[in-house]
Amino acid sequence: MKNADPEIELYYGSLPGDRRDALLAIRKLIRRTWPTTSEDMAYGMPTFHLDGLPLFRSRARSTSWRST
Repeated sequence: MKNADPEIELYYGSLPGDRRDALLAIRKLIRRTWPTTSEDMAYGMPTFHLDGLPLFRSRARSTSWRST
């Protein structure tokens, strides 16, 4: 998994504990399920890409998944 943007860790670190724990659990699941995903910051939130397409992104008030 590609994860080169230090802003990602800052984002997770800035979240309240319960939200951070939930998103880090999702992150771990994504990395385990799709090890070839890349993670970067897009629109101010961590975004996972699979085969060049957005797979998952999460911000304070919304979450989206790419349908497969």
